Amino acid sequence: MRTKSRFVASQCHELDLKIGETIIGIERCSNYWSEAELTLLWVGATAAVFRVRERTLVRPEWTNKGESSTWNLSWRDWKKVILE
Repeated sequence: MRTKSRFVASQCHELDLKIGETIIGIERCSNYWSEAELTLLWVGATAAVFRVRERTLVRPEWTNKGESSTWNLSWRDWKKVILE
């Protein structure tokens, strides 16, 4: 699902994302791809903090990127990770 809101906190609400839940989104350009896995750690009035893992065509294994509050969720189609 793609989000429409301006602020990342509102984007999290659009995705019905709760603290501790994870989303995955992929970005493609020609033959290149980049996939991100974001786990929501905190959400405020306008901002949110995620634990980030990424992988790419060049580096296909998941790499931990730490915590980040600079994401805008409107640029990818996100899917919630459902744990069984």
